Amino acid sequence: MSDVVSLPLKRCEECLERRPAIGFVSLGSGYKSLCSRCYNRRYMQRVGLPELETVDFAPLTRRDSRGVAHTFYFVVRLSIGLEISAFEWVNGAPGGYRFAVLDEPAAPVREVYHALASKIERSLMERYLVRSDSPGARQDRTQVAGDAVNGRIEQRGGEPRVVIDGNEYTWEQLGRFLRHHTGCNFRLECFDAHDDPPISAQPARPHPLWWLDIGEDEDPETEKQARSH
Repeated sequence: MSDVVSLPLKRCEECLERRPAIGFVSLGSGYKSLCSRCYNRRYMQRVGLPELETVDFAPLTRRDSRGVAHTFYFVVRLSIGLEISAFEWVNGAPGGYRFAVLDEPAAPVREVYHALASKIERSLMERYLVRSDSPGARQDRTQVAGDAVNGRIEQRGGEPRVVIDGNEYTWEQLGRFLRHHTGCNFRLECFDAHDDPPISAQPARPHPLWWLDIGEDEDPETEKQARSH
């Protein structure tokens, strides 16, 4: 199982408690640094809503489709709504898999958390990259597993990166992973981090050679008419 780490702490300038540094917000001209709990309290007071239950959710460990454990840490924050984000801790910073959900400010915090946990579990069960190395192969034969890839766009040292299956790659590497799709058309679509796009690596699409995929008892003309509606 993935080890639970102790996140770095920082002192909140309002409650004076030492809390995980991830999730702090700087406010005002003097950049007063507030923990997520104090920031959320101020936000709810400003918009006239009851005080938010800022839960310190315990780290959550879940296994992916290969049985590898991933431990997630959570931040509860109010912005344009109630946001809960989850991240892995990689090399001393948030990294790896990252997920987030967004709901209305007055939404029940624990219900939003369970929606995020469900999103994590579903996503970990899908794998977008596979290896096809043969014995003695001298080069990486990683390739996309299906016809679709979900990931996250990042930047490191001013250079763009992509994170797929919780691992970081260059765009050049991603291009190599797609080499067996040479000649295919593609559509690049970006989603907000809070969106819940389809996760299947092999999305359902009409068969391009549908006339070769007809069952013995199906009439070709009936099949053609069905596809035209």
